Amino acid sequence: MRNFILPLLLTVSLTSPLLAFERGEVILKTAVEDAQGNGTWEVYGGFEDWSYLGRIDAVALIFKPVPFNGDGDILAPAPNQVFFDLFGTIHFWNGELQRTTQPGLGYSELFHDDAQLGEMAPMRNGHFLLAERSSTRDRGVKLIELDLNGIVAEYPLPGVVDAAKDRVLGAQHLDLLADQCTVLYSLGDDDPDGYHVRRYNLCTRQAEADFGAPVAGQQAGTIRQLPDGDVLVSTAVAIFRYSPQGSVARVYPIEGITHIALSPEGDAVWASGVTEEKAKLFLLDLKDAIPRAKAYGVGNPGSQSIYHDVAIADLSVVDEWRASAAPSNGRVRALRPH
Repeated sequence: MRNFILPLLLTVSLTSPLLAFERGEVILKTAVEDAQGNGTWEVYGGFEDWSYLGRIDAVALIFKPVPFNGDGDILAPAPNQVFFDLFGTIHFWNGELQRTTQPGLGYSELFHDDAQLGEMAPMRNGHFLLAERSSTRDRGVKLIELDLNGIVAEYPLPGVVDAAKDRVLGAQHLDLLADQCTVLYSLGDDDPDGYHVRRYNLCTRQAEADFGAPVAGQQAGTIRQLPDGDVLVSTAVAIFRYSPQGSVARVYPIEGITHIALSPEGDAVWASGVTEEKAKLFLLDLKDAIPRAKAYGVGNPGSQSIYHDVAIADLSVVDEWRASAAPSNGRVRALRPH
């Protein structure tokens, strides 16, 4: 988001909108706490050719703030299409930086949910799929299909009961596969039963057998299908690459990883996690014969903060390659506003 922190004397073109994001930009959100345990979120952004990601959760005073730096996930299918969750309300933003003198919020509210929400995924029909992460036991959990006008359809999930917290768990991470029916999802660090990559069929509205063999002592994190049909699953010790049938094809060791996201071409993987109270970010180029993770800094070198990182709240890439949004030729079909 190189345009997001701007000098106050910037001259804005009247003929074209000033977009906050660019294609391929990485957005990393961390959950942080101070020494007294008070928490908030910090947001960073940057590109592959940068040595570190800088803070982007601040704007020049001439522009309206957009509160995507809250607790929820971000989905940016294109620079002019940004969906973000803020305390259970899904918002849409066209990515344009708007002056404080312009009327309105500068973004719109699409939908509110009393359940805690999880990850979002684009769909080929221009809609997107939203996961409920947890809710009350009597209410249950579901997947929600949305467009820019609100709810299109709901799909009940077979939730996992967390008796210790008296709640039912749905999906923290998910990916809709290229067939537009299969949803692979995980509970992440919420899962009381360890490693599971669960499977649900949107077309039949039925749960199916878990995907892939369990990884002993680990919990499944983010899930992404690659252009060749293989599936990546992050864990705290490595990224596991599965064949479409669910057998382990390759393992990419990276310690502490909880979140992954693909490059716009789908040929590289961004990976992040928190170790020793510090957010870590890596890039894994899958085109290399032996892919090795390249480390990136998070935060300006030498910067000081009263907060320490607790967890990665979200990792996203603008115009990320997603199997669920890609047509048969393998290229990304970016969503457009109605």
